[in-house]
Amino acid sequence: RGIDDWSILPNPNDYPLLQTELPDGSVNESGSTGEEIDFTDNEFLLHGFETSSPTVTMTDDFSTDNYTHLNSNTSVSGGKLLYAQAAADNRAYRSITEVQSTFIIEWETVLGTANSGHRYHNLVLSEENTNVKTTSSNDGYTIVIDGKSGSVSSVHIQEIYSGTVNQAGAVIEGLSQSATHYFRFSRSGNVLTVESFSDSARTVSEGSGSLTLASTSSGFVFLQHGTENPSTTVSGVTIDNLKIYNGVSDLTWAKNTMTTWI
Repeated sequence: RGIDDWSILPNPNDYPLLQTELPDGSVNESGSTGEEIDFTDNEFLLHGFETSSPTVTMTDDFSTDNYTHLNSNTSVSGGKLLYAQAAADNRAYRSITEVQSTFIIEWETVLGTANSGHRYHNLVLSEENTNVKTTSSNDGYTIVIDGKSGSVSSVHIQEIYSGTVNQAGAVIEGLSQSATHYFRFSRSGNVLTVESFSDSARTVSEGSGSLTLASTSSGFVFLQHGTENPSTTVSGVTIDNLKIYNGVSDLTWAKNTMTTWI
């Protein structure tokens, strides 16, 4: 429909200087069917936000295999990465764009069966493709899954640097070993945070926790999943729909503000 006149003001305080009064009822122009909204005084303010989602640095739906596999207990099959642990260093790793000092990683996982005290790395960011637990030169961040009795597991965050392990207590407790969990792992400032959700939209939290970093390690260019301790036994782990967002701390933010006077 036609509009007689309008102004877009970058600053609402300029309104008295640029005001253009429209004739009353000008929205209903001649020949209209009358369905238009009629503002009696033709004064209408739009003030809002244009939102945008950040760009994904890396995404993997595991429809193809982009990993190198050590030993025989990791594979990509059926659109998922599969992992089990039995008396060897069973890991899958791949190179990635260097993770920045602020990031968000999301993925979905079935934690798998692990007896009490049996642990593995569900996800690792590392400098090298070696095992961060046993290689002192390989610094990294890890999400550790720790089996508990009653078919549940707990979640730990670890920072490993120069052979030293910085770990808080279990940050999430009591996650089902057989259900699918939707993880979000992030760094903002000097704090690592992990949260688990029960739904793919990540609206129903199952718990979260954080770890304050003790080092300034960087240069993480490998992504890994698998063995922490080769003597443990784990089975039935799956990883799927993994996304890395580099340089962001929030997945939706206000990009531009807009104020429009009509």
